[in-house]
Amino acid sequence: MLDLYRNIGLLAEVAATLVGTIFYFKYKNTSFKYILFVLWLIVLTEVLGYFYEELGIYYTDNNGDVYNLFLYNLLSFIIFPVYYLIYYRTLKNTTYKKIIKFFIIIFITLCAINWLFFQNFFTENMLYPRIIANLFLTISIIFYFVELLKSDKIINFQRSIPFWVSVGLLIYYTSTIPFTVVQNSYMFSSESATIKIFIMRSLLSTAMYLIFTFGFIWSTKEKY
Repeated sequence: MLDLYRNIGLLAEVAATLVGTIFYFKYKNTSFKYILFVLWLIVLTEVLGYFYEELGIYYTDNNGDVYNLFLYNLLSFIIFPVYYLIYYRTLKNTTYKKIIKFFIIIFITLCAINWLFFQNFFTENMLYPRIIANLFLTISIIFYFVELLKSDKIINFQRSIPFWVSVGLLIYYTSTIPFTVVQNSYMFSSESATIKIFIMRSLLSTAMYLIFTFGFIWSTKEKY
């Protein structure tokens, strides 16, 4: 059952990446062009994470246990600043831009502190910086929607790739904040809770990628 949810999510992920590549011409002149880099990086990480033993891309601790978590920690460390950069370059409000610049600095600093003093980069899934990163991204997206409501682009917002990408990101990253907290609490004490959280994450991830795919197809070419 879990493999089914995982495979559906992977198919949605690959579909969004391929469709985003095909329709890249629609948004190549906008800051949202970087979303394609994020999508391909996620696909690459998933492939490496799936075949990590065959490829020899793993970390072995003193007990002989094998981990590939560092791939996903590195992915998060890269993609969140890229997300922030997208909105930093998209927004016009100078206050919003300063706040997002602050987000980037804080996130990178938190990651460094977390891996130096609290969590192992190679054997533990990043927790605290990930929660903060999700909150920062949520705020950045809200800034985007506030500006959108005040601009002329609101007239035809439903045909805008930035709008659909923002909706997808907001749904997934905002909704998974409580799951990240709960998962950390019950990972080893409740298998059923872990399974339920995995399913919910997979469904939310699939929804995000389907929204991306729809947005790439439905939207018109961006003129800015």
